[in-house]
Amino acid sequence: MGIKLKVTAFIGFMLFSFAHADETNFNAVQGHLEFLGYKCEQNKDRIICKTEAASLNLAVFKRGAGFLLISTFKQKPEAQKNRAELNQLLNEMNQNSLASRYYADNDTVFLEAFQPGNYQKENFAVILAQFQNDWEQNLRKLKDRIVRLMG
Repeated sequence: MGIKLKVTAFIGFMLFSFAHADETNFNAVQGHLEFLGYKCEQNKDRIICKTEAASLNLAVFKRGAGFLLISTFKQKPEAQKNRAELNQLLNEMNQNSLASRYYADNDTVFLEAFQPGNYQKENFAVILAQFQNDWEQNLRKLKDRIVRLMG
């Protein structure tokens, strides 16, 4: 019985810790990104951030128990003609990544990472840095194919 009580208490703690992202946390995310040089606009459920630097442009969405970071690229005509090659590239990018996942719809490639829980400066900095590192690593390894297939 003691173990069951501990597990139940732990699950309750985790659910409480990963409460829905509130307005204060969302504003803190925007402040963090603006401190890093992003120009951001916020509406009810997302922050759109652009940068002149080499970093990725971002959209940050509230998602249940955290934040979803997304960058998008338009597919070039070559990718739309050769979907198998695009899928192979995305699979390789996923294999090379620690925090990010890559996928596509009909005309867009999505890069995303999830930050669970409420905003905490150190945790958000880690996920954001790894999201960008995943992209940079893929760009170094697969640049020719990325440039040819993604806009």
